Amino acid sequence: MSDLSTKTRNWGRLLVFLAVGLGAFLLLVRGVATLYTETLWFTSVGYASVYWTLLAAEGGTRLAAGFLTAVGAFLNFKVVARTLSAIQIKRRFGNLEIAERLPERAISLGVAGASLLLGLWVGASFPRGAGIRTLLFLRAPEWGLQTPFLQKDLSFFVFALPIIEGVVILGLALAFLLLSFSAAGYAATGSLSFRAGRATIADLPRKHLGVLAGVFLALLATRFWLTPFLLLLDGNSGVQGIFGFADAQARIPAYRILTFLTFGSAVAVVWAGFKKKIAPLIGSGIAVVVGGVLLAQLYPVFIQRWQVEPNELARETPFIQANLDFTRRGYGLEDLDRR
Repeated sequence: MSDLSTKTRNWGRLLVFLAVGLGAFLLLVRGVATLYTETLWFTSVGYASVYWTLLAAEGGTRLAAGFLTAVGAFLNFKVVARTLSAIQIKRRFGNLEIAERLPERAISLGVAGASLLLGLWVGASFPRGAGIRTLLFLRAPEWGLQTPFLQKDLSFFVFALPIIEGVVILGLALAFLLLSFSAAGYAATGSLSFRAGRATIADLPRKHLGVLAGVFLALLATRFWLTPFLLLLDGNSGVQGIFGFADAQARIPAYRILTFLTFGSAVAVVWAGFKKKIAPLIGSGIAVVVGGVLLAQLYPVFIQRWQVEPNELARETPFIQANLDFTRRGYGLEDLDRR
């Protein structure tokens, strides 16, 4: 009976390997066929070097994103793995029960495997076209035309801003994932626990989670720093949703204050983790939440209600005119002589 079950398991494994191998082979054939066809076409029109540059940029961007993600995840999971030795596997042999610690080799392989899978997932899910955007970001010259607000060259909004925003959003997502996975790992080992309504945390996880939370808040502060530039592209004015008076007078100052407030909170959280202080941790969280509500939400509404709406045409006219001027420039109509 055991020989039959062993043969069945072997055949099952063989079928799984064959199915996986066949799927990988078909994907490889499809990729090679696409690569060969595109190479023939670009070579025929004399742009083979352009195609290989774009291909290298796309592949390099994905590899870089996956590699950095895998390295960051490995370093974090390696710290969490230090507490895994507390987990014991119990085995019973008749009336005798033996407790064994997890093998170090199994822990190392698990950490490396989880990091590799996370890196592959990020690299595979990286947005298409990120490579050419990166090339434009690195090589595009300035246009010599600045916006009337924030005094930034227009090339920054076209080439640099999308890349910076994408990197910050990806960093926020990864920092949150690593923070969540690390907290779950510490909870599984007992280094982080909640008993009788009170949290108990060891030194290592307290410092580690404090650093991760600080990184998350620092990235959030960077996102707040970018928001004024994004407002120029998609404002909150009642006039066709353009950048308006309340954006310039309320939202931009509010997000600048939030940037410094959130970055200060990041420093305070890391300091609290290393110094065993709970007050800076709670105070930082309250400051960011309250500051976001008061500065980014209520204050702009107050300015819109009491300064813009009573005299909306006068308040919004400079912003409407700037929007019209740059729209004409965008369509090449700035020299149009209207009669």
